[in-house]
Amino acid sequence: MAKSIGFGAKLLHSTNGASYALLGQVHELSGPDASRAEVECTTMDSTAKEYLPAVVEGGTVNVGITWDTTNAGTPNHTRLTGTLAGGFDISSPSNASFWRIEHPSDTDVQLNFRGYVTSFSPSFPMEDKVSAQVTIKVDKAVTWPT
Repeated sequence: MAKSIGFGAKLLHSTNGASYALLGQVHELSGPDASRAEVECTTMDSTAKEYLPAVVEGGTVNVGITWDTTNAGTPNHTRLTGTLAGGFDISSPSNASFWRIEHPSDTDVQLNFRGYVTSFSPSFPMEDKVSAQVTIKVDKAVTWPT
């Protein structure tokens, strides 16, 4: 079984699902934290509790970035802030963008999903880098590697 560290993982963004741009200066990436609820369907004639799987919830992706306000070169951080600043109507899931997370040591392993930015929280510490925490809400299903 191959093992790897997260260093080198990539987050990419697309508005059309065909052409992706790298979001640079990512220092933390987690998710999507997909889950499935359970529906209890026990009846009076059941011999034990019975359950059905509910619809899959795509969850969220959490991203930590070293925030580059100039958008020069690779960072493409206006792709994150633009979704909150009027670039998209974040109240409408139909305006979700396409996202891709690439495994750090195997680019054939990709998580593909639609989603939209629900929060962008910048941080301005006295003696550290200016950064931001970003939350992307997954809309619809995640395509997991097989």
